[in-house]
Amino acid sequence: MDLKHITTGIITLLVVIISFQAVFADSDTISSESGIVITSSDITVDLSENSAGVDLLHLLNQSGSDGTPASVMIIQVSPGAVYTPAGANSAPEAIYLISGDAKVSADTSSVITESGDAVVVPEGSLFDVENTGTETLTFIAALSSPVPVQETEKQSMYKKSPDEVTPVLFGNETDNTSFSVIRLLDTNGDSLPLSFDLAVVSLPAEHTIGSHYVTGGEIGYIIDGSGKVTIDCVPQEIGPGDVFFIPPKAVQELTASSDLKFMLLTDPYYKSSEDFPVSSSC
Repeated sequence: MDLKHITTGIITLLVVIISFQAVFADSDTISSESGIVITSSDITVDLSENSAGVDLLHLLNQSGSDGTPASVMIIQVSPGAVYTPAGANSAPEAIYLISGDAKVSADTSSVITESGDAVVVPEGSLFDVENTGTETLTFIAALSSPVPVQETEKQSMYKKSPDEVTPVLFGNETDNTSFSVIRLLDTNGDSLPLSFDLAVVSLPAEHTIGSHYVTGGEIGYIIDGSGKVTIDCVPQEIGPGDVFFIPPKAVQELTASSDLKFMLLTDPYYKSSEDFPVSSSC
């Protein structure tokens, strides 16, 4: 075989190798799971059958998803009643109040909370949540997956209210892509011992959060309003009380048909350097 044929063969082989590398690189940005929407009616039925609350990851598993590393539940407590988990929590636990008022007590300390507040209960705590209001208390409890935490003295409870956080504005009002984010539990910025963070997102009617993907999985709970979430080109309607799950690296887009407000839990916690805008390919 002459030099010309050898050179041509090498070039062809390199082209094939590079092509395969490009395919594999692209596959790294594609989620192997599907986006899931759990309707409020499904959650309500599950709540009525399970006094201990709704395990969102169980519902996601039933829908064919692995969910996020954190354990996430929706819990309801009647007026005057107290929710008490069995035993101490095995990891730091975050509580987000969807509606109602509560006193959250852990070991020898307690905090008074109201709708919209978030509380972090330290690992290894015996805690309870008392409904101090006149309406049904509904809250989300998220148990962190294991995270490396520096050795410090035992942490006390951490509480954050929406009025303590300055909303961060994103997008552009001129093309109806503006929205605001209140990062209640900023794991990175506030050095919290959590694998996830928790934010409240507000998207005005007829506005869109453009196509993008993040490296973490996301669970959203619709607090108010309605719209459409598109996950890997599959559009699904969303409304109050619905929960959506977006797998890691799944391309997503969200449009509000009325003023939309939702809680968003991102696990692993959100980093702006791992949020990538993409051109819509749907």
